[in-house]
Amino acid sequence: MNLEIDTSKNNNLLGAALFSYSKYNDSALASYSQGNVFYLPADVPMDLVLMLAYRDPDDGSGVWNFMVEPDENQRLQAGAERTWKFSDTFEATLDLKSASVKPNGTLTATASVHNEYGNRITNTFLDSSTSWVTSEANEPAEGYLYRRLPSGEIEPVEYSIDHEEGEVELPNEVYPYLRVYKGNSSKPVLNVTKKSFYTRVDESLKGIPSGTYRAELAFAAGAGELVKSGINQSFTIGSPYIPTPPPTPEDVAVADVQLDQEQITLTTKDKGVTLTATISPSNATNQAVKWESSNPDVARVDQDGRVTPVSVGEAVITVTTLDGNKTDSCVVTVKASEEPDPDAKLVRLEVSQPSLWLKPKATKKIKVFAVYSDEARKEITSAKETKYRTSSSRTATVNAGSIKAGQKEGTATITIEYNKQSVQIPVIISKTTIKELQASKSEVALEAGKTEQLKATAVLADGKKKTVTSNVAWSSSNTKVATVKNGKITAVGKGTATITLTSGEKTATVKVTVQAKKKVLKSLSVSSTSMKLAAGQEKEIKLTATFIDGSKKVVTSDAAWASKDEEVATVEKGVISALAAGKTTITATYQNKKATVYVTVTK
Repeated sequence: MNLEIDTSKNNNLLGAALFSYSKYNDSALASYSQGNVFYLPADVPMDLVLMLAYRDPDDGSGVWNFMVEPDENQRLQAGAERTWKFSDTFEATLDLKSASVKPNGTLTATASVHNEYGNRITNTFLDSSTSWVTSEANEPAEGYLYRRLPSGEIEPVEYSIDHEEGEVELPNEVYPYLRVYKGNSSKPVLNVTKKSFYTRVDESLKGIPSGTYRAELAFAAGAGELVKSGINQSFTIGSPYIPTPPPTPEDVAVADVQLDQEQITLTTKDKGVTLTATISPSNATNQAVKWESSNPDVARVDQDGRVTPVSVGEAVITVTTLDGNKTDSCVVTVKASEEPDPDAKLVRLEVSQPSLWLKPKATKKIKVFAVYSDEARKEITSAKETKYRTSSSRTATVNAGSIKAGQKEGTATITIEYNKQSVQIPVIISKTTIKELQASKSEVALEAGKTEQLKATAVLADGKKKTVTSNVAWSSSNTKVATVKNGKITAVGKGTATITLTSGEKTATVKVTVQAKKKVLKSLSVSSTSMKLAAGQEKEIKLTATFIDGSKKVVTSDAAWASKDEEVATVEKGVISALAAGKTTITATYQNKKATVYVTVTK
């Protein structure tokens, strides 16, 4: 066992001794120790107690003796090496089981007098003798394995273990006090000391009237304030809380609610569906419920449970009982209708595979869809109006949604046309499969109107890299923020968008942040270029910015204002305050341009 003791916080320590308790007889020799390290018999189960002796600063002849046990985590086991960390500054703590006690009830709490390492005081007694501390090292040891001398040195001694089981009787024992105060009073209404308070409190409060109280665990404050009293814990006797009475026999509480469907799928042209909520028990008194949609822009729900599709997406419909707030949910998926309205316009074409990475001679089936202004999405893969062509028939051929790779490696572009709309599929033919697709940047920040070119790189299974910028599919999650073509990003409007590049089954993404285009300032003008004020008067000036595009903006509060002579007049956010007779110049600065106001102050 390695002992580490910190006594820097208390200068009244007379000495320390390590006691070992066992139901067996054995012995320990001085040669069993070296410095602060002690070697204990591995075949003898034992409990260790550290005895500390402190001089009483109020009574020079008195000695405070504290018996200390290690934290459970530091307890010794046969064959194990342990370090006993120890400090000699303790605190008494009290943790109430409840903040409310019934009238004439019992105050229950866990208690402890411990130091920062979890070592606990188990006994305390006062004595006028210090013989066990000051005896000579060569004298027979009386129950302890080593002694810490006042000089700070560790003195191992011959030691014979011969302890009987059971509690040790100590003279002049001192126990912790439980003190209870009413409100902010400093006079306790209860002041009790018991040995059991070292670990727990179970104390009757019989006869103490209702009210708000505080409790503390107090302990010996001798030996230079070695032990501090516990922090006050507030509690009440006779809590004003009134429990809710049980329901009357005619009131039956709701236990649960369930919907008849967990998932439903609708199209944008469906009229909707009604969900049914079943409350249990069936004879519950209050059967009222409320309905909510997590995304009304996708699917709405009325208070009868009727779900109406709005647009493509997903929403969660939740029903909640008014009694007990019991809930159940249904996931609603809204898909585009396959048939457009007669007056709907064709917006674009979409494909199931925006790009392909194929091995020579491989074949891949794709689907083609026409997307309309009413969000209808109609498959046109085999429609007679759908036309296919390839940029290189040697590299890849296409026929009604079937793309076949040629015998040699290379690239090709498949173009699909339908009713004056078109879509392209970049195709890469390679003997080596693609392991990863990378973009040259993961994030891009642009000002509206600006562009940036990205590069796409394919990491192949053999470890080689290949630039594939013009042979992958590029798309934007929000074309109102940013568009992309062959890796070139164009910032459109303020916001964020995600650029996705795809090659075969591999994808990579780039986050794009677009800031509003900064206007170029042309000039500044003030509402008045000169003025006369009497001392004590105030006047507000309006500052207007004119930009190159012809737009104007009042920037009075955004500009920096200054007075050349603040003893004559001061200015703050365009408000000029005349102070004393004289002349000064007020200057407003905004985006590196200036405007001036000449001020004359009279008496």
